[in-house]
Amino acid sequence: MPVELVALQTTLPNFPVEVLEEWLLPYANSEGWPPAQTVEASPNGRWRYLLSNRPLAYWRSITWRKHERHISIHNLDPGYQEIMVKMVLAAVQGQRNLYSSTIDDLTPRFNRIKEYFAQHGTFPKPPTLLVEPSGFTIVDGNHRMAAYLYCYGYFNLDLDATLQLKTNELQSYWIGET
Repeated sequence: MPVELVALQTTLPNFPVEVLEEWLLPYANSEGWPPAQTVEASPNGRWRYLLSNRPLAYWRSITWRKHERHISIHNLDPGYQEIMVKMVLAAVQGQRNLYSSTIDDLTPRFNRIKEYFAQHGTFPKPPTLLVEPSGFTIVDGNHRMAAYLYCYGYFNLDLDATLQLKTNELQSYWIGET
């Protein structure tokens, strides 16, 4: 039986509908909802990774706001900087790494987002980020962020100059913080 959006809204009333629909609802339907027996318990199964091993009580404490701003690769947590580099190298240069090995559709997804940037200059949907002391972490939208950073010209790789010119500096993001 499909999970309804209202179930997520009941559990996480602080979350914007767009974040619930884009990030959590698809997983709620594939992994089940709720992710744990209580809001204080660690998430079960795949939810441990999707929720960064943080209980629902933590996620209830997040304040979400939609921002239009520029986020560079240097604003990301160092671990996410590395993820972005590896995803781009896998998608653009065919490098074999964790992401090319574990995400079957990495390159086609990346290319669809790249084409969206070529046509519109913006993300198809805003990524969802968290403010952490070490920089932003990406909770939803790794492919979108990697494609944006590539299209904006953060990598010393062959890039069509018109794509870089069409990619807007300011983008929309959902940003959560405690």
